[in-house]
Amino acid sequence: MSEFMLQIFALMLSVFLGVATVYSIRLYLEI
Repeated sequence: MSEFMLQIFALMLSVFLGVATVYSIRLYLEI
């Protein structure tokens, strides 16, 4: 795996974790 693909994978993973965290926090605050 090239370093470029690894950086893109890390970026997508961080974005996914950020969205999941924001979504779970909003869901927790609504309850």
